Amino acid sequence: MHFFIFERNKSGEILSRVTNDLDKITETLQTGFLKLTGIVEEYYTGRNIIRAYTHEEESIQQVFESTDKNRLASQKADFMTNSVNPLIRLITRLGQAGIAVIAGAAMLKGTMTVGMVQAFFQYVNQAGEPLTQASFMINTLQSALASAERTFELLDETEEAPDTALPAVLERAEGTITFDHVSFGYDPSKILMKDISFTVKPGQKIAVVGSTGAGKTTLINLLMRFYEVNGGQILVDGIPSVNLTREGLRQNFGMVLQDTWLFGGTIADNIVYGKPEATREEIIAAAKAAKVDYFIRTMPQGYDTMLDNEGSNLSVGQRQLLTIARVFLCNPPILILDEATSSVDTRTETEINKAMQKLMKGRTSFVIAHRLSTIRDADAVAFLLVF
Repeated sequence: MHFFIFERNKSGEILSRVTNDLDKITETLQTGFLKLTGIVEEYYTGRNIIRAYTHEEESIQQVFESTDKNRLASQKADFMTNSVNPLIRLITRLGQAGIAVIAGAAMLKGTMTVGMVQAFFQYVNQAGEPLTQASFMINTLQSALASAERTFELLDETEEAPDTALPAVLERAEGTITFDHVSFGYDPSKILMKDISFTVKPGQKIAVVGSTGAGKTTLINLLMRFYEVNGGQILVDGIPSVNLTREGLRQNFGMVLQDTWLFGGTIADNIVYGKPEATREEIIAAAKAAKVDYFIRTMPQGYDTMLDNEGSNLSVGQRQLLTIARVFLCNPPILILDEATSSVDTRTETEINKAMQKLMKGRTSFVIAHRLSTIRDADAVAFLLVF
């Protein structure tokens, strides 16, 4: 799925389209009800921020309002769904009553027999019942069609451009990165980056700085081919990145982001994520290099300690240290550090920077940072401006 859809929509709305809307389609065969997936997911994810800004009451009120709107909409839908069937049955019965009066008069005149009247009533009932059932299904089908429309809107989004049929092979990059007249905009009609050109030599450390919104993270996203450039090209060791498979390109990069991501599993599982075949000795060595071994050993089961959802039973700094250990273990030729030490204390930052210097030695490194201590030994600085 193209990344732009994730930029334009909340994660809860996308989740709703592939869960609740599909459930709505199946309601043609079974009964169910729609949850408030978007707002519930949003508030659950941001529960700490909500508490920090004491917005509990406002959030609860918004949930109540959304629930009330959903209730009213459901009531109207249920009323329409459940009233059509009895209404048609009523019309059918009134029609039968009228037929009975007319047929009674005909029998008194001798133009119709009792058997003919009985057969006529039976045929009318057999013909009317399917119409009654069909009227009930129409409302369900309308709901299913509306959900199907939203679902197919998601499916019709532009996909990622497929990898080239004859990709180049880059087992382990030397680290030469070239931006050759690169232009890019999330909206092609509104170009964010224009005619960007520079070359990074193997082993160089490049500091990427600039004000918020200048395009620092966008530059990295283009380098990793999370987005495709609108003009120009990006080359790795002289090979255009579009000539490589995404997997072949990204296996040469190691990323440490400001927003950490850990999954439910052991600490060792999270460190070994990028190199599943690593031994326990390699995992411990990577943890020591990232200055994280000391706190892992204080955990109840050490490296086998289970982490809950997104590692929320660890501090932000500890989670960031684990992601740094993950990169140490992968040992990639090119590094991307996006405010990698922003959530650790000064002393820990000093230790990590020492380890980072060792890790970056002989490797091309892109460092996005606001702290001068992180970029003071950079070989070059890419300063992005907003016009």
